[in-house]
Amino acid sequence: MSRTAQVLKRKDVAGILRFFWAARWGGNFVSGGVVCPRFFVLGGLLSHLWVEESMVLTRPKIRREAEDRLLDLGIDLVAMDWAGSRNRPVIRLRIERSPMGEAPTGEAPVTVDDCARVSRALEGWLDEHDEIPERYVLEVSSPGVERPLTRPRDWERFVGESVAVEGFGVLAERSSRLEAELLGLGSEPEPTVRLRLGDGAEVGVPLKDIRRAHLLFKWK
Repeated sequence: MSRTAQVLKRKDVAGILRFFWAARWGGNFVSGGVVCPRFFVLGGLLSHLWVEESMVLTRPKIRREAEDRLLDLGIDLVAMDWAGSRNRPVIRLRIERSPMGEAPTGEAPVTVDDCARVSRALEGWLDEHDEIPERYVLEVSSPGVERPLTRPRDWERFVGESVAVEGFGVLAERSSRLEAELLGLGSEPEPTVRLRLGDGAEVGVPLKDIRRAHLLFKWK
Protein backbone atom coordinates (compact mmCIF):
# COMPACT_ATOMS: atom_id res chain seq x y z
CA MET A 1 0.00 0.00 0.00
CA SER A 2 1.33 3.42 -0.88
CA ARG A 3 2.24 5.97 1.77
CA THR A 4 -0.65 8.19 0.63
CA ALA A 5 -3.12 5.30 0.84
CA GLN A 6 -1.86 4.46 4.31
CA VAL A 7 -2.30 8.08 5.38
CA LEU A 8 -5.83 8.25 3.96
CA LYS A 9 -6.84 5.07 5.77
CA ARG A 10 -5.24 6.17 9.00
CA LYS A 11 -6.66 9.67 9.37
CA ASP A 12 -10.04 11.21 8.73
CA VAL A 13 -10.00 13.67 5.87
CA ALA A 14 -13.74 13.73 5.26
CA GLY A 15 -15.04 17.15 4.42
CA ILE A 16 -11.81 18.44 2.88
CA LEU A 17 -11.50 16.20 -0.17
CA ARG A 18 -12.85 18.76 -2.62
CA PHE A 19 -10.15 19.77 -5.06
CA PHE A 20 -10.02 23.18 -6.70
CA TRP A 21 -7.80 24.96 -9.18
CA ALA A 22 -6.74 28.06 -7.30
CA ALA A 23 -7.02 31.17 -9.41
CA ARG A 24 -5.13 34.35 -8.63
CA TRP A 25 -8.16 35.63 -6.71
CA GLY A 26 -8.15 33.19 -3.93
CA GLY A 27 -7.29 29.50 -3.53
CA ASN A 28 -4.49 28.14 -1.42
CA PHE A 29 -1.96 25.34 -1.77
CA VAL A 30 -2.51 23.13 1.26
CA SER A 31 -0.37 20.55 2.97
CA GLY A 32 -1.78 18.38 5.71
CA GLY A 33 1.57 17.59 7.29
CA VAL A 34 2.53 13.98 7.84
CA VAL A 35 -1.09 12.87 8.03
CA CYS A 36 -2.58 14.26 4.80
CA PRO A 37 -1.46 14.69 1.17
CA ARG A 38 -1.09 18.09 -0.45
CA PHE A 39 -4.06 19.53 -2.33
CA PHE A 40 -5.71 22.80 -3.33
CA VAL A 41 -8.70 24.32 -1.55
CA LEU A 42 -10.64 27.44 -2.36
CA GLY A 43 -9.64 30.35 -0.13
CA GLY A 44 -11.74 30.46 3.02
CA LEU A 45 -12.69 26.76 3.13
CA LEU A 46 -10.84 26.30 6.40
CA SER A 47 -11.65 29.74 7.77
CA HIS A 48 -13.25 30.78 11.05
CA LEU A 49 -11.24 28.46 13.25
CA TRP A 50 -9.27 29.72 16.20
CA VAL A 51 -5.96 28.77 17.75
CA GLU A 52 -5.74 28.35 21.50
CA GLU A 53 -3.75 30.98 23.35
CA SER A 54 -1.17 28.38 24.39
CA MET A 55 0.42 28.65 20.93
CA VAL A 56 0.68 32.43 20.89
CA LEU A 57 4.16 32.57 22.42
CA THR A 58 5.61 30.17 19.84
CA ARG A 59 4.36 32.03 16.76
CA PRO A 60 7.06 34.76 16.47
CA LYS A 61 9.82 32.16 16.74
CA ILE A 62 8.23 29.93 14.09
CA ARG A 63 7.69 32.91 11.80
CA ARG A 64 11.33 33.99 12.07
CA GLU A 65 12.51 30.48 11.27
CA ALA A 66 10.11 30.24 8.31
CA GLU A 67 11.25 33.63 6.97
CA ASP A 68 14.87 32.51 6.97
CA ARG A 69 14.04 29.29 5.14
CA LEU A 70 11.96 31.07 2.51
CA LEU A 71 14.62 33.69 1.82
CA ASP A 72 16.89 30.83 0.77
CA LEU A 73 14.27 30.10 -1.91
CA GLY A 74 14.05 33.73 -3.02
CA ILE A 75 10.65 34.12 -1.36
CA ASP A 76 9.42 36.74 1.13
CA LEU A 77 6.94 35.81 3.83
CA VAL A 78 4.30 38.56 3.75
CA ALA A 79 2.04 37.17 6.45
CA MET A 80 1.67 34.14 8.68
CA ASP A 81 -1.78 33.63 10.19
CA TRP A 82 -2.90 30.96 12.61
CA ALA A 83 -6.25 29.24 12.98
CA GLY A 84 -7.48 25.82 13.98
CA SER A 85 -6.82 24.31 17.38
CA ARG A 86 -3.85 23.39 19.52
CA ASN A 87 -4.03 19.77 18.29
CA ARG A 88 -4.62 20.66 14.64
CA PRO A 89 -3.40 24.17 13.84
CA VAL A 90 -3.99 25.74 10.44
CA ILE A 91 -0.91 27.73 9.35
CA ARG A 92 -1.66 30.19 6.54
CA LEU A 93 1.27 31.72 4.67
CA ARG A 94 1.07 34.55 2.15
CA ILE A 95 4.18 34.83 0.05
CA GLU A 96 5.75 36.94 -2.68
CA ARG A 97 8.98 36.86 -4.64
CA SER A 98 11.79 38.52 -2.76
CA PRO A 99 13.91 41.32 -4.25
CA MET A 100 16.77 39.83 -2.22
CA GLY A 101 16.45 36.37 -3.73
CA GLU A 102 17.07 34.73 -7.08
CA ALA A 103 13.41 34.30 -8.00
CA PRO A 104 12.14 36.84 -10.57
CA THR A 105 10.47 39.87 -9.01
CA GLY A 106 8.40 42.74 -10.32
CA GLU A 107 4.75 42.43 -11.24
CA ALA A 108 4.90 38.68 -11.92
CA PRO A 109 2.44 37.07 -9.50
CA VAL A 110 3.24 34.13 -7.28
CA THR A 111 2.45 30.95 -9.18
CA VAL A 112 1.07 27.57 -8.21
CA ASP A 113 4.59 26.19 -8.63
CA ASP A 114 5.94 28.79 -6.18
CA CYS A 115 3.34 27.75 -3.59
CA ALA A 116 4.09 24.06 -4.12
CA ARG A 117 7.83 24.69 -3.81
CA VAL A 118 7.34 26.55 -0.53
CA SER A 119 5.09 23.82 0.81
CA ARG A 120 7.62 21.11 0.00
CA ALA A 121 10.45 23.15 1.53
CA LEU A 122 8.63 23.74 4.82
CA GLU A 123 6.64 20.60 5.46
CA GLY A 124 9.64 18.46 6.41
CA TRP A 125 10.78 21.12 8.88
CA LEU A 126 7.27 21.50 10.31
CA ASP A 127 6.88 17.72 10.59
CA GLU A 128 9.94 17.62 12.86
CA HIS A 129 9.25 20.86 14.75
CA ASP A 130 8.84 20.26 18.49
CA GLU A 131 6.16 22.94 18.85
CA ILE A 132 3.99 21.86 15.88
CA PRO A 133 1.65 18.89 16.44
CA GLU A 134 1.53 16.06 13.92
CA ARG A 135 -1.91 16.99 12.62
CA TYR A 136 -1.36 20.46 11.18
CA VAL A 137 -2.57 22.03 7.93
CA LEU A 138 -0.30 24.31 5.90
CA GLU A 139 -1.87 26.73 3.41
CA VAL A 140 0.32 28.72 1.02
CA SER A 141 -1.01 31.46 -1.25
CA SER A 142 -0.14 34.76 -2.90
CA PRO A 143 -0.92 37.95 -0.97
CA GLY A 144 -3.99 38.56 -3.16
CA VAL A 145 -5.29 41.81 -4.59
CA GLU A 146 -5.98 43.22 -1.12
CA ARG A 147 -2.45 42.52 0.06
CA PRO A 148 -1.84 42.85 3.82
CA LEU A 149 0.65 45.48 4.97
CA THR A 150 2.65 43.74 7.67
CA ARG A 151 6.16 45.21 7.60
CA PRO A 152 7.53 48.76 7.87
CA ARG A 153 8.88 48.62 4.32
CA ASP A 154 5.39 47.88 2.99
CA TRP A 155 4.29 51.39 3.99
CA GLU A 156 6.95 52.90 1.74
CA ARG A 157 6.61 50.44 -1.11
CA PHE A 158 2.92 51.15 -1.66
CA VAL A 159 2.92 54.94 -1.39
CA GLY A 160 0.09 56.34 -3.49
CA GLU A 161 -2.10 53.25 -3.15
CA SER A 162 -5.49 53.13 -1.43
CA VAL A 163 -5.37 51.31 1.89
CA ALA A 164 -7.68 50.25 4.69
CA VAL A 165 -6.28 50.64 8.20
CA GLU A 166 -7.87 49.13 11.29
CA GLY A 167 -6.79 50.26 14.75
CA PHE A 168 -6.87 48.89 18.24
CA GLY A 169 -8.97 51.98 19.01
CA VAL A 170 -10.05 55.19 17.31
CA LEU A 171 -7.45 56.42 14.80
CA ALA A 172 -6.66 60.11 14.18
CA GLU A 173 -9.77 61.04 16.19
CA ARG A 174 -11.90 59.73 13.33
CA SER A 175 -12.76 56.04 13.44
CA SER A 176 -11.30 52.64 14.27
CA ARG A 177 -11.16 51.96 10.52
CA LEU A 178 -9.84 54.38 7.92
CA GLU A 179 -9.75 54.19 4.14
CA ALA A 180 -7.20 56.54 2.66
CA GLU A 181 -4.34 57.16 0.24
CA LEU A 182 -1.03 56.02 1.66
CA LEU A 183 1.55 58.82 1.85
CA GLY A 184 4.36 56.91 3.52
CA LEU A 185 5.92 56.14 6.87
CA GLY A 186 7.52 58.78 9.05
CA SER A 187 9.93 58.07 11.90
CA GLU A 188 9.63 61.08 14.22
CA PRO A 189 8.86 61.07 17.09
CA GLU A 190 7.83 57.44 16.49
CA PRO A 191 7.06 55.34 13.41
CA THR A 192 3.90 56.93 12.02
CA VAL A 193 1.86 56.04 8.94
CA ARG A 194 0.86 59.11 6.94
CA LEU A 195 -2.52 59.04 5.22
CA ARG A 196 -4.65 61.32 3.07
CA LEU A 197 -8.32 60.82 3.86
CA GLY A 198 -11.22 61.13 1.46
CA ASP A 199 -11.92 64.72 2.55
CA GLY A 200 -8.33 65.72 1.72
CA ALA A 201 -7.14 65.87 5.34
CA GLU A 202 -3.69 64.44 6.00
CA VAL A 203 -3.29 62.53 9.26
CA GLY A 204 -0.65 60.51 11.01
CA VAL A 205 -1.33 57.18 12.71
CA PRO A 206 1.31 55.66 15.01
CA LEU A 207 2.32 52.27 13.69
CA LYS A 208 1.85 50.74 17.13
CA ASP A 209 -1.85 51.73 17.07
CA ILE A 210 -2.57 49.76 13.89
CA ARG A 211 -4.12 46.36 14.37
CA ARG A 212 -4.10 45.37 10.68
CA ALA A 213 -4.00 46.99 7.27
CA HIS A 214 -4.28 46.02 3.63
CA LEU A 215 -4.42 47.46 0.13
CA LEU A 216 -7.85 48.34 -1.21
CA PHE A 217 -8.74 46.85 -4.55
CA LYS A 218 -10.82 49.16 -6.72
CA TRP A 219 -12.32 48.31 -10.08
CA LYS A 220 -11.22 50.70 -12.79
